[in-house]
Amino acid sequence: MNLSILLVDDEPQILKCVRRALQPLEKEEIVIRTSTSAEEAIELINKIHIDVVITDENMSGMSGTELLAWISKNYPETKKIVLTGDKLLSTAIRAINQGGVDSYLTKPFKNSELLETIYGVLLTKDRETRIRAIRESIIQDLTAQIEKQTANNFVAFES
Repeated sequence: MNLSILLVDDEPQILKCVRRALQPLEKEEIVIRTSTSAEEAIELINKIHIDVVITDENMSGMSGTELLAWISKNYPETKKIVLTGDKLLSTAIRAINQGGVDSYLTKPFKNSELLETIYGVLLTKDRETRIRAIRESIIQDLTAQIEKQTANNFVAFES
């Protein structure tokens, strides 16, 4: 399964710049999609699986934090990054507390910094996925053992 990243910004030029910065990821078969509004992003996320959303904070209509809060509620396994020109601490705090962001970067950014952030978020996602799979496997094994033990006890009780 290919990984996918969704870029959300209401400024098409910014989307082009960020997408260009992410070209090394496309060489690794990571699918990069773009959206020019939070509302459009929600439509896309409801249709296809997205692993990471990178959004601007200050957009017309729904803000980046509002979008990320919606994603946290509806797709909690999706990783979230804010990429914004707003350097106010209050904006960062709101994104963390309300949007549940995994990372926060300010513009202008270095391409290497953005790529490093994305790789870090993807690594975290991979670890969480592996842990979830191990946990589910353990639960299935324990459930099977309990059911077997219960059945054995029931047969012994009837005898």
